[in-house]
Amino acid sequence: MELVIDFESRSVIDIKKCGMYIYWQSPYTEVMMLSVKRDLEDTRVWIPPKFRYLCPTEIEDDELEEMLQTADKIIAHNAGFERQGFKYGMTKLGFSDVPLEKVWCTMAQSSMSALPANLDAVSKIVSGGGYVKDDEGHKLMLKMSKPRLFTKKECEGILTEIINKGFLPEDSTWKSVKELQASFLER
Repeated sequence: MELVIDFESRSVIDIKKCGMYIYWQSPYTEVMMLSVKRDLEDTRVWIPPKFRYLCPTEIEDDELEEMLQTADKIIAHNAGFERQGFKYGMTKLGFSDVPLEKVWCTMAQSSMSALPANLDAVSKIVSGGGYVKDDEGHKLMLKMSKPRLFTKKECEGILTEIINKGFLPEDSTWKSVKELQASFLER
């Protein structure tokens, strides 16, 4: 069985500035959804319990775990991102990590075939121009996953840890955490 997967996630970490490893390893990065297509079936969406009040999940947790464990191949475009999503995002939610030998990267395959690495560009080429991107869906995904500053409550929750690690002086307040994060995002 083959699965094609795609994560949507969000974080206070700017992935373009920090890279996918720091992004996924951050405790503030969250999986928002995972699209899963099994063989020739329709694509279905798994939603983490935290977000199910917004949208019901189409795949229950135990079914998703079984699909991942029994799949012969797990396909993704830029599979390194999805791999880290499982290693750091999904294991926090009780799922097993995905074995590397099952992972197949269509971005690497495109590059090896002298095609563009960009998913939209390669899709247009291999579909003969019939591929049309969902621009409204893409805009919504970007809006939902943009880095954001910590809330006051989040700053208060991590203040002691940040002071103990030596990133801020002893007399710092929650506002100091917010300023530290803002300076980090500006880099």
